[in-house]
Amino acid sequence: VRALAGEAVSLQQLVPYKDGGERYIHVDYVPRLGPEGKPDGFYAMVQDIGEQVRAQEALRRSEQRLRAVLDSVSDCFFALDPEMGITLFNRACEVHFGTSRDAVLARRLEDAFPALAGSILLERLDEVARSGSPRTFEIASPTLAGHVIEVRAAPKTGGGLAVAFSDITERHRAESLRQLLLNELNHRVKNTLAVVQGLAAQSFKTGVDPVKARAAFEGRLRMLAAAHD
Repeated sequence: VRALAGEAVSLQQLVPYKDGGERYIHVDYVPRLGPEGKPDGFYAMVQDIGEQVRAQEALRRSEQRLRAVLDSVSDCFFALDPEMGITLFNRACEVHFGTSRDAVLARRLEDAFPALAGSILLERLDEVARSGSPRTFEIASPTLAGHVIEVRAAPKTGGGLAVAFSDITERHRAESLRQLLLNELNHRVKNTLAVVQGLAAQSFKTGVDPVKARAAFEGRLRMLAAAHD
């Protein structure tokens, strides 16, 4: 009716076929104009788009599985197109950046997150894109003050980047604490050795009976051990 009224109409639908099955078709109805310039019929072009629909459905299911996997990991993961537009943004990224994927998808990274403009993160990602080689680097988090992130970036086939990063702040703190404890241990061991050296010099003076000197030295070592306890 709409085509007969002069309107071009397109539609897709599932229709039964004579073989007993069903097929997806795409139909274009184009009005046919009569001698007076008014529609007196229409042309119809019908295409079987079953393979296309099935491919699209398979792609949709594949993307859903990929999203489910990426949302289950603790690392943040996002993907960028050649223009630095965000094409993928997992659940961990939503938590880290404090925003939803719907709010950032299809937007350029620095437009979605103005705080990243001129940041070392964008600089390093640009280096990866230009070099075409994957890189791993550590930087201060551009969005969480006092946090450190480890970033892994790799070029994608056809352009763009795949980027994953982990918050390694606690690991850095643990490493700093471990180094502090090692430094303190080294300091105490050196002090203890200096004390033992002094005890030996005091115990084994020239002219002192070796048996008495040994007994005195051992007694002083026991006192030192007791002091440490």
